[in-house]
Amino acid sequence: MAVDWIGFSYAAAIAFGGFMGYKRKGSVMSLMAGLVFGGLSAYGAYNISNDPKDIKILLVSSGLLSIVMGMRYKKSRKLLPAGVMAGESLVIRVLHRGMMSAIMCCVHSLCGLHLYEGVRTYTALRY
Repeated sequence: MAVDWIGFSYAAAIAFGGFMGYKRKGSVMSLMAGLVFGGLSAYGAYNISNDPKDIKILLVSSGLLSIVMGMRYKKSRKLLPAGVMAGESLVIRVLHRGMMSAIMCCVHSLCGLHLYEGVRTYTALRY
Protein backbone atom coordinates (compact mmCIF):
# COMPACT_ATOMS: atom_id res chain seq x y z
CA MET A 1 0.00 0.00 0.00
CA ALA A 2 1.63 3.22 -1.21
CA VAL A 3 0.68 6.36 0.64
CA ASP A 4 -0.48 9.29 -1.52
CA TRP A 5 1.76 11.93 0.07
CA ILE A 6 0.95 14.46 -2.65
CA GLY A 7 -2.77 14.15 -1.95
CA PHE A 8 -2.31 14.42 1.82
CA SER A 9 -0.04 17.46 1.40
CA TYR A 10 -2.65 19.07 -0.83
CA ALA A 11 -5.35 18.41 1.80
CA ALA A 12 -3.17 19.89 4.54
CA ALA A 13 -2.50 23.00 2.42
CA ILE A 14 -6.23 23.52 1.88
CA ALA A 15 -7.04 23.15 5.58
CA PHE A 16 -4.12 25.43 6.52
CA GLY A 17 -5.30 28.04 4.01
CA GLY A 18 -8.77 28.01 5.51
CA PHE A 19 -7.31 28.43 8.98
CA MET A 20 -5.12 31.34 7.83
CA GLY A 21 -8.11 33.04 6.23
CA TYR A 22 -9.92 32.78 9.55
CA LYS A 23 -6.92 33.95 11.57
CA ARG A 24 -6.04 36.94 9.38
CA LYS A 25 -9.47 38.18 8.29
CA GLY A 26 -11.82 36.50 10.76
CA SER A 27 -13.59 34.70 7.91
CA VAL A 28 -15.58 31.78 9.28
CA MET A 29 -16.52 30.86 5.71
CA SER A 30 -12.83 30.39 4.80
CA LEU A 31 -12.36 28.17 7.83
CA MET A 32 -15.40 26.03 7.00
CA ALA A 33 -14.51 25.74 3.30
CA GLY A 34 -10.91 24.87 4.17
CA LEU A 35 -11.98 22.18 6.60
CA VAL A 36 -14.62 20.72 4.27
CA PHE A 37 -12.45 20.66 1.14
CA GLY A 38 -9.37 19.66 3.14
CA GLY A 39 -11.31 16.79 4.71
CA LEU A 40 -12.68 15.65 1.36
CA SER A 41 -9.23 15.79 -0.19
CA ALA A 42 -7.70 13.88 2.73
CA TYR A 43 -10.41 11.23 2.38
CA GLY A 44 -9.68 11.07 -1.35
CA ALA A 45 -5.96 10.68 -0.67
CA TYR A 46 -6.74 7.94 1.85
CA ASN A 47 -8.85 6.13 -0.76
CA ILE A 48 -6.04 6.42 -3.30
CA SER A 49 -3.61 5.03 -0.74
CA ASN A 50 -5.81 1.96 -0.26
CA ASP A 51 -6.86 1.52 -3.89
CA PRO A 52 -4.93 3.49 -6.56
CA LYS A 53 -7.90 3.25 -8.92
CA ASP A 54 -10.28 5.02 -6.52
CA ILE A 55 -9.55 8.62 -7.51
CA LYS A 56 -13.07 9.99 -7.88
CA ILE A 57 -13.33 11.91 -4.61
CA LEU A 58 -9.99 13.67 -4.95
CA LEU A 59 -10.70 14.54 -8.59
CA VAL A 60 -14.12 15.97 -7.76
CA SER A 61 -12.92 18.00 -4.78
CA SER A 62 -9.85 19.37 -6.58
CA GLY A 63 -11.87 20.08 -9.72
CA LEU A 64 -14.55 21.97 -7.82
CA LEU A 65 -11.97 23.91 -5.84
CA SER A 66 -10.00 24.81 -8.98
CA ILE A 67 -13.18 26.16 -10.61
CA VAL A 68 -14.29 28.16 -7.57
CA MET A 69 -10.85 29.58 -6.83
CA GLY A 70 -10.21 30.23 -10.52
CA MET A 71 -13.38 32.32 -10.68
CA ARG A 72 -12.32 34.20 -7.54
CA TYR A 73 -8.88 34.84 -9.02
CA LYS A 74 -10.40 36.08 -12.28
CA LYS A 75 -12.63 38.46 -10.36
CA SER A 76 -10.08 39.77 -7.83
CA ARG A 77 -6.76 39.32 -9.70
CA LYS A 78 -5.13 38.60 -6.34
CA LEU A 79 -2.58 35.81 -6.40
CA LEU A 80 -3.12 34.90 -2.75
CA PRO A 81 -5.15 32.89 -1.89
CA ALA A 82 -7.30 32.38 -4.97
CA GLY A 83 -4.60 32.16 -7.64
CA VAL A 84 -2.35 29.83 -5.67
CA MET A 85 -5.19 27.49 -4.66
CA ALA A 86 -6.60 27.41 -8.19
CA GLY A 87 -3.16 26.53 -9.57
CA GLU A 88 -2.50 23.96 -6.88
CA SER A 89 -5.88 22.31 -7.43
CA LEU A 90 -5.29 22.23 -11.16
CA VAL A 91 -1.88 20.58 -10.69
CA ILE A 92 -3.40 17.92 -8.41
CA ARG A 93 -6.14 17.30 -10.94
CA VAL A 94 -3.63 16.89 -13.78
CA LEU A 95 -1.37 14.59 -11.73
CA HIS A 96 -4.20 12.26 -10.80
CA ARG A 97 -5.88 12.56 -14.19
CA GLY A 98 -2.92 10.66 -15.65
CA MET A 99 -4.04 7.71 -13.55
CA MET A 100 -7.58 8.21 -14.81
CA SER A 101 -6.38 8.13 -18.42
CA ALA A 102 -4.63 4.83 -17.75
CA ILE A 103 -7.80 3.41 -16.19
CA MET A 104 -9.92 4.60 -19.11
CA CYS A 105 -7.49 3.02 -21.55
CA CYS A 106 -7.69 -0.29 -19.68
CA VAL A 107 -11.50 -0.14 -19.75
CA HIS A 108 -11.33 0.56 -23.46
CA SER A 109 -9.09 -2.40 -24.15
CA LEU A 110 -11.02 -4.79 -21.90
CA CYS A 111 -14.58 -3.82 -22.75
CA GLY A 112 -14.15 -2.52 -26.27
CA LEU A 113 -15.56 0.90 -25.38
CA HIS A 114 -14.74 3.56 -27.94
CA LEU A 115 -13.03 6.43 -26.19
CA TYR A 116 -11.58 9.37 -27.98
CA GLU A 117 -8.18 8.83 -29.55
CA GLY A 118 -6.38 11.39 -27.37
CA VAL A 119 -6.66 9.30 -24.21
CA ARG A 120 -5.11 6.25 -25.83
CA THR A 121 -2.32 8.29 -27.42
CA TYR A 122 -1.59 10.19 -24.20
CA THR A 123 -1.57 7.02 -22.14
CA ALA A 124 0.62 5.16 -24.63
CA LEU A 125 3.15 7.98 -24.67
CA ARG A 126 3.12 8.40 -20.90
CA TYR A 127 3.45 4.73 -19.93
